Amino acid sequence: MRQADLVLVVARSRADTKRSVVERLLANVPPALARRELVLLHDHDVAWPSGAAAWLGAGGVSAHHHVRADRDDDVRRLARAIAGRSVGVVLSGGGARGFAHIGVLRAIQESGLPVDVIGGTSMGAIIAAQWAAGNDCDRMVELNRRHYVAEERGSSDRTVPVAAFSSGRGTVRKLKAMFGDRCVEDLWTRYFAVTASLTEARSRVHDAGPLWLWTRVSCAIPGLAPPVSIDGELLADGGILDNLPVSAMRERCAGKVIACDVSVPIDLRPPAGAATRPVLSGWPLLWERLKPGKSAPPSFPSIVEILERTALLGSVRDSQTSGRLADLYLRPPVDEFGMASFGAIDRLVEIGYRHALDQLDVWLALERTGGSGLPDAFGAA
Repeated sequence: MRQADLVLVVARSRADTKRSVVERLLANVPPALARRELVLLHDHDVAWPSGAAAWLGAGGVSAHHHVRADRDDDVRRLARAIAGRSVGVVLSGGGARGFAHIGVLRAIQESGLPVDVIGGTSMGAIIAAQWAAGNDCDRMVELNRRHYVAEERGSSDRTVPVAAFSSGRGTVRKLKAMFGDRCVEDLWTRYFAVTASLTEARSRVHDAGPLWLWTRVSCAIPGLAPPVSIDGELLADGGILDNLPVSAMRERCAGKVIACDVSVPIDLRPPAGAATRPVLSGWPLLWERLKPGKSAPPSFPSIVEILERTALLGSVRDSQTSGRLADLYLRPPVDEFGMASFGAIDRLVEIGYRHALDQLDVWLALERTGGSGLPDAFGAA
């Protein structure tokens, strides 16, 4: 075992975790010498895996895989992971622009590519979670239309703005409706979400725990939604520090990485000819928005738009640098849409789909012509 590159601990998911046995087995294999991963075998009729937390609590492994032995796609996914030929997809934050990710995922699927690992930040974390939870693209459009288009029109989550403008209650409700009590470690597709620690000024990557909780924290823009206190840290929107977490994916996926970035380098332009205002009163701006028959665009961005943009400034600047770490970097042309353009879901999905189809065709042709060793349609290792 000391000579191995990879040690797989294989166990039936419903068996006793036998923590002491696993620990003794791995004690002679220092993590620096070999990857140590867990394979949990499930019955063929299991709809959703469960119980990974108990096994992972035994420690000693860096990753785990859920497998139904009679399911060809499960076995192929494990084979790609063993061979270092997995496919990982990273999705950035960007508010409503994140709907373009759905179109990108549809294009990836139609191109014959599997998605072995998926993760993201903010809205990208939510879209990635919807995919990892087993929803197809049509179902994802339906979910988001219901929770981010229809609900937003008639709901208000405002509170006294001491910690934030909203309480977060509405977000929790919709995420629990989407994901129920599923846990990140119990998904067929490996998943992670990124948050930012306001306490320690560093990004955090979460690949275990309640799915609704980590998606809630990952999209908590400071000022708009309250940060969440967990284990002595205040955690907030991951886009503050790492809006396109390609490095986190590289640590979890040995193989090809596709990154989709829907952040925009230029945003919040004032209207042409807008006057310089070193002093600004909110009252005329409020009247401007409430004035009957008003059709011209506002003369100044709202506080919500300013907070949204401020939260992403640092990582938007670094997105292209992060994108260069990916094997394929996609940036759908979504600059015309605002972060709150939820009503444009169908257009955004279509833009992401068309952009990804074109880029994937070129990339796959180059990869295979170059003899990269990619399996046919990535279907087998």
